[in-house]
Amino acid sequence: MLVEAFLAGVLAFVGQAYYYARHLYGKPNVVFGSVDPIGTGISVQVQLTGEKGKITLLSNIGVPMLNPETTDKIVLLDETNTHYIIGITSKAEIRAIEVAKDIVKAIRYI
Repeated sequence: MLVEAFLAGVLAFVGQAYYYARHLYGKPNVVFGSVDPIGTGISVQVQLTGEKGKITLLSNIGVPMLNPETTDKIVLLDETNTHYIIGITSKAEIRAIEVAKDIVKAIRYI
């Protein structure tokens, strides 16, 4: 009986986590009609914009720039409390770069 109670508790926890990740916090995928649960590591194409003096520093480390205030299309891989982790695609690989949130003023999701 103790084992059954433990398994029921584990199943209830997993079910709640799945429900919150899929139905409450997930982003709908327009193409396939499914949901992209948070925490699955799916990258998203974005453009970053910010003040001209700060955002142009990203071009020094290889981030392609559309104009002095906006980056070209890049990949948003992850986000922490203080940084965005972006990816730059070159040929067949993605290079990861960590960008401080205080230099980014807006993100355009593509």
